[in-house]
Amino acid sequence: MQNKVKNYLVSVSVADLRRVPKERSFRNQGDRLQETQLLFNEGLKGYERNNGWVFVEAVEQKKYLSSGEWRGYPGWVRAEQLVEVDGFTKPDLCVVEPWIQVHEKPDDKSLNLIRISMGTRLTVCGEEKEWWWIGMPDGSRGAVEKRACRKVGESLVKNWREDLVMMGEKLKDAPYLWGGRSAYLPGCNASFTSVDCSSLVELLYRIQGKQLPRDAHDQFLQCHKKESNQLKLGDLVFLAETKKPFRVSHVMIYAGNDHF
Repeated sequence: MQNKVKNYLVSVSVADLRRVPKERSFRNQGDRLQETQLLFNEGLKGYERNNGWVFVEAVEQKKYLSSGEWRGYPGWVRAEQLVEVDGFTKPDLCVVEPWIQVHEKPDDKSLNLIRISMGTRLTVCGEEKEWWWIGMPDGSRGAVEKRACRKVGESLVKNWREDLVMMGEKLKDAPYLWGGRSAYLPGCNASFTSVDCSSLVELLYRIQGKQLPRDAHDQFLQCHKKESNQLKLGDLVFLAETKKPFRVSHVMIYAGNDHF
């Protein structure tokens, strides 16, 4: 008899999604068992438990599977980092600053509940002046400053491509982290934080309300091809080895004037 599929929300700032139910080695930032990262309030489908771990499908991060279908990214996450819920609500906001605090009340001197990364999506349940009340995974609520968030898919400028590159400037000095998918936070003890090439792309497009697959090769599969002289701001440029031209190994964002 199959286990019932359960819905979960991530209850920590950043959670690692692992290929196997085994903790990351903090001595090795190139840990190849690291698949991706999950952000606070991110929705997951859970299928199996194993000694404190849950095998999940990260429904907000698409991946092309060997079965020939597009699904959410599969992997293992610590059960203690999840909250079981009846279903998912449509998010209203996306965090646009590298890291912000969620407060207990609309006051920057009130208790800090949790720190959350750029790209985190939130559901609004009220507002007070310069603050949004947001729903927390456990059913409670917290408050975030309006200036640090924007409505999902909203741009600060008319051209979303220009806005995407502007957002990228906030992350460009972050160190490369294999399987990372969060803004860089120096000295973070809970987890490694930062991005790899494809998660940088996915997060920046996510802020614009556009869903891209998580990995570079999968992003390549869903892109419309164009010549180099047709590039626009925000377009993606993929790299591959000469001997393996159809296996993409790196992705960059075109920033104009031959800059990436």
